[in-house]
Amino acid sequence: MNEELVRLMEELDHSKEIASEHSISSKIDRATENDQSPKAVAERIAFGFCEEYLDKPNGWGTYFGPMMVWVGDDGKAYESPSIALVTKEIIEHWKNRSQETNNPLMRARYAGLVWDLSEAAVDEKPDYRIAIDYVNALLDVTDNDLCEHPTEAITKITRAFKVACALNNRELEERCVESAIKLEDRIAEDDKAGLWGFCFELFVLGKYKNLSEVQEQKLVDDLESRLIRVSKGHSPWVCESAAIPLATYYRSKAMNDDVTRVIEVVGNCFEDACDGLAPIQVSSWLQHVHDIYISFNMIENAERVSKKISEVGPGVVESMQEFSNSMEIPKEKLEAYLASMTKGGLHKTLRRIAAQFIPKKDQVEQQVLDLAKNHPLTYLFTKTLQDHKGRPVATIGGIEEDLEGNVIHQLRNLST
Repeated sequence: MNEELVRLMEELDHSKEIASEHSISSKIDRATENDQSPKAVAERIAFGFCEEYLDKPNGWGTYFGPMMVWVGDDGKAYESPSIALVTKEIIEHWKNRSQETNNPLMRARYAGLVWDLSEAAVDEKPDYRIAIDYVNALLDVTDNDLCEHPTEAITKITRAFKVACALNNRELEERCVESAIKLEDRIAEDDKAGLWGFCFELFVLGKYKNLSEVQEQKLVDDLESRLIRVSKGHSPWVCESAAIPLATYYRSKAMNDDVTRVIEVVGNCFEDACDGLAPIQVSSWLQHVHDIYISFNMIENAERVSKKISEVGPGVVESMQEFSNSMEIPKEKLEAYLASMTKGGLHKTLRRIAAQFIPKKDQVEQQVLDLAKNHPLTYLFTKTLQDHKGRPVATIGGIEEDLEGNVIHQLRNLST
């Protein structure tokens, strides 16, 4: 390692300041800009990996994954950092660094990489003790509030709990539960739904078997209290974030009266919030409420909301804008085209028209993918189709979760 990197690592190793892997990565990148030594590479890529990559299609089936993935001009996929850079020597370097550093955030990253990437990168199973070190380091980070942002702390404690469960280490599991509950108490703010409810989701709905009755009741009571507070003067979406987990929990306990009570709170919150909104937004929100009622088998409530959606429909139609585009075709070109399509008799003409105008699914699918590439925002969000009275009749998801729906919609557009 060069002298600048050595000085930086000594400074970071003894730091207990609030930081993030990104800020550490930036400092290391500057110190190793022209250094391609093995240790410099090991440090540079260690803090370049991205967390929570397990469910991403372009990952490696591991918790950590590349920060960036792109397709080059040659059509090949590239990634940075690449798992191909991880060698046995780098794994060994990370293992040693996890024991040397006094910085909890760095210790967690080194130990986590060894535990997560050893088998995927170099086909070697890591020692389970590195996972214990990993969990302890994550707990140290969380308990001492060393993350720059509270959402990062949630990520850390969630990871710690899942690794502890994978180890079947009850002592570590229970420490994670206590740490997570204390973390939520410290960071929760009513109007920021992402900062609360994660303990309820992870331990109650996740059915953690060693959760005590006292802990479970506290999490239920906390969410009930929050639901009461956010049902007035807050966004209905925040109210939903409290109500849906509670309703799911009560349904699992066959507490149907509580399910109805909680869902009616969020339903009323949305309906009250519709006052003064544009008709198209009212329709969208009421449709969302309708879907919630249906998902919890509250048919009468759903039918009542359906009537409201019908009532607001005409206003939706009136508020819509028409977009059109025109083009001119020279008369001689049109006549030449018609002549080429109709020559050879009726039978051949019909076959020719069918071959020309019946869309081919694979071609339409490719057309949709090309459109999504050139106009990505159009295909990121859910689309709601409405009839001539402004009533929702179909919903099409984004391109990733509903490619078929987008293809069918494009077929419909081509036929009109």
